[in-house]
Amino acid sequence: MKKIISFLLSAVFCVAVFSFDVPAVGAEKKVYDPANLLSEMMYDSLTEGLVKISEEYSVDAVAIVVDSIEKQGFEDEQALFDDYIGKYKIGIDGNAVLYLVEEDTKSQYICPMGIACNIFTEEVIESIKSNSQANLDLGGAAGCIMLFSWDADAYISEYLIAEGVIDDPFGMPDIDVPVIPDSPIFPDTPQVPSYAEGEYDDSLPRVVDEVGLLSEGEISQLEKKMRGILEEYGFDCSVVIVDSYYTESVTIMGYADNYYDYGGYGVGPEADGIMFVVAMDTREWWLTTCGYGMTALNDYGLEWIEDDVIDMLSAGDYYDCFDRYAEIVDIFVKEAKENKPYSSTHRYVTAGHIWKSSKFALVVGIVISVIVTSIVAGVLKSKMKTVKQRSFAREYIRDNSFAVTRSTDTFMYTRTTRTARSSGGSGSGGGHRSGSGRSHGGRGGRF
Repeated sequence: MKKIISFLLSAVFCVAVFSFDVPAVGAEKKVYDPANLLSEMMYDSLTEGLVKISEEYSVDAVAIVVDSIEKQGFEDEQALFDDYIGKYKIGIDGNAVLYLVEEDTKSQYICPMGIACNIFTEEVIESIKSNSQANLDLGGAAGCIMLFSWDADAYISEYLIAEGVIDDPFGMPDIDVPVIPDSPIFPDTPQVPSYAEGEYDDSLPRVVDEVGLLSEGEISQLEKKMRGILEEYGFDCSVVIVDSYYTESVTIMGYADNYYDYGGYGVGPEADGIMFVVAMDTREWWLTTCGYGMTALNDYGLEWIEDDVIDMLSAGDYYDCFDRYAEIVDIFVKEAKENKPYSSTHRYVTAGHIWKSSKFALVVGIVISVIVTSIVAGVLKSKMKTVKQRSFAREYIRDNSFAVTRSTDTFMYTRTTRTARSSGGSGSGGGHRSGSGRSHGGRGGRF
């Protein structure tokens, strides 16, 4: 009877298990870097964008960066694609798009699968590669992958919306890609303003609030702080808040770059500066850097700003967010001008960030535990008046109280530890060219 009940329960369990579909997630990793060409910070940032595409559209988006296809042991790019697709189980129900960057030859390759073949046509592939080639020529493999992620998201979502598979989340009209437009944001000023060394447009507002998030007093205070940076260091620092940036062929990155370039921001011939752009309808933000801004506020600096201010932006503490942003820019530019730029090897550390560090908190916890334990042990020890310390361990053993009846040596287990090889420090991997042709750095996301 028990066997029959067990059989029936097993059958019910199997039916229950197989009646649910197990969602396909595609490749376990989204960024493959066998030659360790990316910093850990850039790796995490790029992975986040590709995971979003894979989860939202069920099209596995994967990026691969290698020093050389030949050095990796493959005859050509297709052999590499085939190997990775099989080895890492790339594809969600057969749908995927793989992006390969070869650093040595400054080449890009795109391999669509399944439904992605309808999206990534030869024309689209050439457009994506054209957008990213300037970054690759400048040595920015990470920047290429970032642009690919933005492009892939735009192309896939546009296709799925047109096919009725997903709804347009913002109710916006169909858009044309590529991400970075050839046409300027400001059609009345088609030429990018340029300045002589140390010159800038003093008439421009350094705080643009089209939404009304800030009071007049708050705008005045922020303007004063940002103009102080401009006058003291010859470095432009600005904030732009818009309700919607959405125009044809523009993402938040392209909008921020073009607002900065065609709006006449920046100091000197290289347009040194940084601009913080926030779009409220899509809850997006972007930090665009130009000229000396790419040096003073490299990837390390931009990540520092993100970690310190975006939580305030999400919480609606807008003045505090922008005030802290200006403060960080002041600190980083000053250090870069007077010493050297902050980076992963020359870190900017505050007491607050030390306390936030999990390693620091762990050490403090251990120290406190040791101190408390020592105090308690000392108190208990002081109460043990009748206990005398012995000179030898055998003096603690009672006579005839211990006898060994059997002795064997038994092999239990071995332990092997491996230490990951360092992937190097952070750099300006996010470099790219805007629609005006200028080089920009940048970082952004949603809040």
